[in-house]
Amino acid sequence: MAGDKTGGTYFICADEAVPYARSEGEASLIGASMDEALEILFGLPGWHDYTELDLSLAAGPPVVGVA
Repeated sequence: MAGDKTGGTYFICADEAVPYARSEGEASLIGASMDEALEILFGLPGWHDYTELDLSLAAGPPVVGVA
């Protein structure tokens, strides 16, 4: 779908999910839909910092600080 200045790429899947692949080969789901992805991209400055959070139940709830 699109790239960014760091070499990453955004995709749109058949189920409308929007993953982001970093140039280093790591990938993260940005949103379950284009609307959700755009809300995150424009509404959460520094969203790249949150792509490596472990959201599995085994890890417990994520702890995120807001400055």
